[in-house]
Amino acid sequence: MTPLRAPLTYLSQFQPGLFDRIHQPRSADFVLAFSWFGQGVLDDPRRANATSDIAAEIHTMDGNPPRAYHGWFAFMRAMILLGIDVDRWTRIAPVVAFAWALQSIAKPHPRDPNPGLPAAVVTEQAARWLPRTIKQLDKDFQSAPYPQGIG
Repeated sequence: MTPLRAPLTYLSQFQPGLFDRIHQPRSADFVLAFSWFGQGVLDDPRRANATSDIAAEIHTMDGNPPRAYHGWFAFMRAMILLGIDVDRWTRIAPVVAFAWALQSIAKPHPRDPNPGLPAAVVTEQAARWLPRTIKQLDKDFQSAPYPQGIG
């Protein structure tokens, strides 16, 4: 991964900077936004004329089953191993895993906003995923395409 240090450092500055402009880095709103994202309730009408479901109004991380969460985790893990913004990515990784679990349950359609999951399901998944360590997530992301026990 060392040859990728410069591009990963740039990514680490760029991507979280977008998050930080909208939500405080450690806020409940940040987690809530990822919850909505994973459930497929966020509609982006700017993407209405997309020619593929991958670029459709509801971003589903490349479809159902969601394949791109594994790639996103791999990038985060590489940055952590290279010592790039370790605290930030260690904090974001369980939130991304939480969104992966929610999308794996909700299975949102890429063209139609999902009504969302019952609050009890979201709370249950938050309790399961948000406290997870990077070492636990390393094992969790070996499960594909869905988290173990979800399908």
